[in-house]
Amino acid sequence: MNAAHFERWWKETVLPALPNNSVVVIDNAKYHTRQTDESKSPTTAWRKREIQDWLTSKQKKFSEKDTKPILLSIAKEVFVPKTYQIEKITEEFCSNMNKIIHVLRLPVGHSELNAIELIWAQVKNEVARRNVTFNMTDVKALMHEALQNVRPRNWKQAIKHTQKVESAFRKIDFVEDDQVNVETEQLIIEVSFNESSSESESDSDSEFDE
Repeated sequence: MNAAHFERWWKETVLPALPNNSVVVIDNAKYHTRQTDESKSPTTAWRKREIQDWLTSKQKKFSEKDTKPILLSIAKEVFVPKTYQIEKITEEFCSNMNKIIHVLRLPVGHSELNAIELIWAQVKNEVARRNVTFNMTDVKALMHEALQNVRPRNWKQAIKHTQKVESAFRKIDFVEDDQVNVETEQLIIEVSFNESSSESESDSDSEFDE
């Protein structure tokens, strides 16, 4: 997978299939985070003239005699908010189709906040349990069957579990300073899923029940 393939699939398949007022939760995989040209800042790969043109567009002063390292140091002083192609494509689609679709990005390194990770764990566990031939054709067939076996109740359970984790994080975020002595007390959140646990999850369909 790469950004070009994902963005085309996003535009041609995902967005048209979504109902109005949808929220799509995505992580920060590399192919999800290709920046728009407008939000890119100069790098050492840029030519000197390109950096000068960029600085001019940002109304930053420089000398024609400035070397490339100096120009890059000036560029670092300019804050440019990151924007991503996925959001740009979504905004353009919504504008054209008169729809409302929000893209919600997960915090980096927090896969436990993504309900789909639990669904993937369920699918992979089913495939692993039924795989006796270790033939790629058979494994592909098993994967499609496992995906078809994902029921609405599985999604409800996964979302409910994720909401519990969110609530646990919120409790920490809003703890008053006078309620917790950070030097003597320790706050621990126990979650039943992380990025490395999917291979060891229980085979039960209700593995992320309460």
